[in-house]
Amino acid sequence: MLTFAGTPLKRIPCFIELTDYAERTRAGAFSPAVRTRKEHDAMIGEIVTRCFRPSPLRVFLRKKMPYGIDPWNDVARLSKSRPVRVAFDVGANVGQTARAFVRYFPRAEVFSFEPVPDTFDILKRKTRRLRRVKVYRIAFGDGHRKEKMYIYGKASPFNSFVRDAPFMAYSPKPATTSDVEMVTIDSFSEENGIHRIDLLKVDTEGFDIQVLRGARMLFEKKAVGFVFFEFNEITPMDNATGGVFLEMYEFLSGYGFRLVAIYT
Repeated sequence: MLTFAGTPLKRIPCFIELTDYAERTRAGAFSPAVRTRKEHDAMIGEIVTRCFRPSPLRVFLRKKMPYGIDPWNDVARLSKSRPVRVAFDVGANVGQTARAFVRYFPRAEVFSFEPVPDTFDILKRKTRRLRRVKVYRIAFGDGHRKEKMYIYGKASPFNSFVRDAPFMAYSPKPATTSDVEMVTIDSFSEENGIHRIDLLKVDTEGFDIQVLRGARMLFEKKAVGFVFFEFNEITPMDNATGGVFLEMYEFLSGYGFRLVAIYT
């Protein structure tokens, strides 16, 4: 849906074609020309590239797009009176969000944080040409200490401080562990002369509330503009660890934040 909303109107039939192809693929009706998984993936990539090439209509569609489809487009529209100049990408993985920030917020200085060494190396390589992106091998939490991180592989999106997190079932391999030095957003900001964070994105696989608690001083000063976080459950559940929406919503509401949208 996100891609569809940003697609030029004249190219919508390509979207329908892609959907039809996906249905036939799931049914096992591969084209005779597609003999390997690699060739199949290449064909999908070619279709997407051809169908969703940018056009002047893209700007119009973004302005008319309802809230709740594209988070960065929503922030860009809501922050017109005070453009995003400092953006934190906490849990940067390999730079997907950092690159989006550069596109959506032309005045922003982007700070990307990734604690896993192998993943950080990829992040650094993929953002080295982006002059407005600074990368740090840092883990954020609610205090200063060493914390055990569960690592599911090089550049895995499941790496987390949360033990037995529900999403670990999707990992193709068991976790290894590594002790990681943790600091707070407040202390990092103070040490680096950062007085305001216009956009704080947190995606730490179930550890998000601890990261937010580590920015209490900034929240108390009303020095955070927008917060984007990930959650796994709406309310606490037995045997579920990390990422509870209600807990984070109550925390942020206490500092005057209002909910814009929930994205899937």
